Amino acid sequence: MNIIKHSLLLCIFYTIIACSQSSKNSSKTTDTTHTITHSFLIAGPSFTGVLDESGDVIWEAKRPATRDAYVLTNGNYLICWSDKVVEYDSQNNVLFNYTKSELNAELSTAERLDNGNTLIAELGNQPHLLEINPQGKIVVTVPLDPEKNNAHMQT
Repeated sequence: MNIIKHSLLLCIFYTIIACSQSSKNSSKTTDTTHTITHSFLIAGPSFTGVLDESGDVIWEAKRPATRDAYVLTNGNYLICWSDKVVEYDSQNNVLFNYTKSELNAELSTAERLDNGNTLIAELGNQPHLLEINPQGKIVVTVPLDPEKNNAHMQT
């Protein structure tokens, strides 16, 4: 038992020495940190838009309470609210628009697929996933069979 205790103490001792040597060496290195600046998209309860590095608004959807929002690879914005999904360009032109069906209570998310179509989750009495082409035509419908009747708990 004493050998185990001594071995453990030696391991702890060598670890402390190694850590102290590492911190001494790291303090001698040149500071190579860089400030990274970029704009960022906010999808929040009171504001949906893009702020620049200074915190200034450079684009705004002019509608709060976003469920999901993405900056697409083409620089456009795909925004999902509870009742519709819209793709905007930087001048707020609408390039894609989908409004939830009357059968359901809300939309929960939307994502642009690699093929250019948009995947949307529609929740409510008849929950389903929809794949919609750029022209707004539903090309695939996948019914969902959730365990709960609460639309918020369906995905």
